[in-house]
Amino acid sequence: MESSAAQVPPVTASSRLRKIFTWVRRTWESILTIGITDQLTDWEKKRTRLLNGICAMVFVVVITDCSIYIDYAHRLTFWETFQIGVAMAIVLLLNHYHRHLIACHFFNIYNIFCYSFFAISHGYSDAAEYILIAGSIASMLFFKNKFTVIFYFLLNALFFAICK
Repeated sequence: MESSAAQVPPVTASSRLRKIFTWVRRTWESILTIGITDQLTDWEKKRTRLLNGICAMVFVVVITDCSIYIDYAHRLTFWETFQIGVAMAIVLLLNHYHRHLIACHFFNIYNIFCYSFFAISHGYSDAAEYILIAGSIASMLFFKNKFTVIFYFLLNALFFAICK
């Protein structure tokens, strides 16, 4: 009779790596599907998944930045990056509570004010205002209503001009 230890396959590096990749894939998929219901149209599902993915990636980068800039000498940078993480978490929370349209508006308005503040407060040194150009185009991904898209396009352009 064989022992029970012989029946258990050995744990190898490739099996551990496969488990990690499986966990990452499942976690990523669960993040992307925050707030997704069967009642949403296909377009709304895609929009929500896109917004969730953007916010999750920004959140990961910001958490990394916060851990790098936690010392007293970089306190301002820490708080600037920390508030971005909070804003991205708010977007994910709004999607979780099925407030998808509010999440899209919050994301757009937050980015306009955040990057305009960075551009004005930092001056010419970091060129944060150029993110507003991408923001003016990004509104087309989140809204079907052409007046909403035009509004955000013009708002981004206005704030870009103010920053310059």
